[in-house]
Amino acid sequence: MFLVLLNMLVFFSFIIISSCSNDEPIAEEECTVSFKNEIRPIFESACSISGCHVSGFQSGDFSSFDTIRSYALDGRIWFRVGVTRTMPPLNELLEEDINKIQSWINEGAKNN
Repeated sequence: MFLVLLNMLVFFSFIIISSCSNDEPIAEEECTVSFKNEIRPIFESACSISGCHVSGFQSGDFSSFDTIRSYALDGRIWFRVGVTRTMPPLNELLEEDINKIQSWINEGAKNN
């Protein structure tokens, strides 16, 4: 229970602290991260690989958008990818990819 609350606290702290805007207004389309074109390829190459988050994997099937979105919205993905940086375990994600994941989550983890 404590870990779940900690994950939620960390997740919501990052949402409050970080945003996709600055002092100047940014058009919404400039700030939108595409799940299909930007996020899914990251998960397919780093997470949904043999022995990891594939169909039937106990800790989450990342071949399913619904599972990815659920884990994104409850803070589990950001905690492991952005906070502790323990996922993926074999290869570090590029900072650019981590930023895309954070932006996608902050934008509501849409299936776009």
